[in-house]
Amino acid sequence: MNTKVVVFLLVCLIYTAQAGGPFCSLCTKIIDGIKKDFNNDFSNVTKDQLESDADKQCDANANGIEASMCKSIMKQDSDQLLTALKAGQSSQQCCAQGGMC
Repeated sequence: MNTKVVVFLLVCLIYTAQAGGPFCSLCTKIIDGIKKDFNNDFSNVTKDQLESDADKQCDANANGIEASMCKSIMKQDSDQLLTALKAGQSSQQCCAQGGMC
């Protein structure tokens, strides 16, 4: 039963995010925080470092199930996100590429 609830919540999250909902704003805030923490220099940042910082940003900017979902999404998309950050993409571009905006 819990799995069905989580799947339903994820579907709702994705639908809301793609509609330009509040998760777009949360996503850009998290990416902005990550960029600040690494001084916008991702040349030597590893996937593990990015995931660790993303967890920190999710905890700082969300709570409860929203923070858990944030961490899960960031971990799932960390390779793609790191590539985008190394390419110098904006927070908005990163979030749009990840389907959050």
